Amino acid sequence: MDRRTHTHPAYAIYHTTFRSGKAILFTSLALICGFMVLTTSNFLPIILFGLLIALTMINTTIGSILLVPAAIRMTNINLNRPSRLLKKIIPARLGESLAQSDS
Repeated sequence: MDRRTHTHPAYAIYHTTFRSGKAILFTSLALICGFMVLTTSNFLPIILFGLLIALTMINTTIGSILLVPAAIRMTNINLNRPSRLLKKIIPARLGESLAQSDS
């Protein structure tokens, strides 16, 4: 996909959600099920750990699927232009990595 031809944030959100949303969902479901296995333990701290991590994974999945696209839509972030902070950080980091590779 050429980013210059599809610059509207709504299109980017739609395309990204349907492209990577399945991967996020399946990965999260696998992790939730994996941590729920810990609830079969006889040791209470292990049971609680499994429940807490599974609950955390449920919340992060909801956040990444629903809240992040909504936040992008509400703030009207310009997805075409990198921020001023990135313009300062990326060249500095590239300079550091180039200097390290030369030595």
